[in-house]
Amino acid sequence: MRQFGVSETRACKLIGQHRSTQRYVPKAPPDEREEHLAWLKAYALSNPRCGYRRALAEMVSQGYQVSKNYVQKLWREAGLKVPYKKKRRKPRALLSGWHRPLYANVTWAMDFQFDQSQDKRVIKLLNVVDEYDRRWLASRAARSMDAAGVIATLDGLVAEHGVPRQLRTDNGPEFIADALAAWAAEMGVELLFIEPGSPWQNGVIESLNGRVRDEYLNGELFLDVTEAQVILDHAREQYHANRRHSSLGYLTPAEFGALSVIEQRQALQGAARRRGWLAPQLKAA
Repeated sequence: MRQFGVSETRACKLIGQHRSTQRYVPKAPPDEREEHLAWLKAYALSNPRCGYRRALAEMVSQGYQVSKNYVQKLWREAGLKVPYKKKRRKPRALLSGWHRPLYANVTWAMDFQFDQSQDKRVIKLLNVVDEYDRRWLASRAARSMDAAGVIATLDGLVAEHGVPRQLRTDNGPEFIADALAAWAAEMGVELLFIEPGSPWQNGVIESLNGRVRDEYLNGELFLDVTEAQVILDHAREQYHANRRHSSLGYLTPAEFGALSVIEQRQALQGAARRRGWLAPQLKAA
């Protein structure tokens, strides 16, 4: 094939070798298999809410030559599994006119989440995410937060990342306040409000909220707001560097951001095909 530039089919036919023989990959030797098992157990211990698909993506990124079926088989044999499986719902946001932005810093989505500290007092979290590359931009913890607190958080993000074109929110009193509207007008930011009672229209932030609840809040008991903020800041760093997203082709936000624009488009197109979404839905907001 290298010398004459012929295809695999042509080469196998000329030498009388079946293509399945040419493509056969021998099974991993016992010592290598044990190494893979140990790696998967260690990964499951440090990432208890991740399944074999993200484990596979991480193994491949580290240079392991393994297949999906092989990793899935080892995962089952080791008894590794996510404690419960959520019911997968149809992505209704796509049916509501939602289109993914073509670049970072175009559309940010934000929403509130609630937890409590050890003394049973409420902790209010403001989460902000970039809809393009799934960066978890902020998670500000406070006992209470009004429109002024939201503006202060956004000012910090603008200083770090620049001004977005759009902000997508629900119709909470903090988001429809005149103060936030005046800030958006001054900064040239368009406010996008979803319809009341329609959280699927803000599906990216709802997905982030679910991950934050499942992978961080449910496993932590905060002494106070300060500890909650420190832990969440660390979680954001780990999320950005290590959390692989199926919507990004099982890349982390850091890996995705390091790609060229063309490579990013290819990763998004591949992820859309695997998830059954049509490529034309990857349009500008």
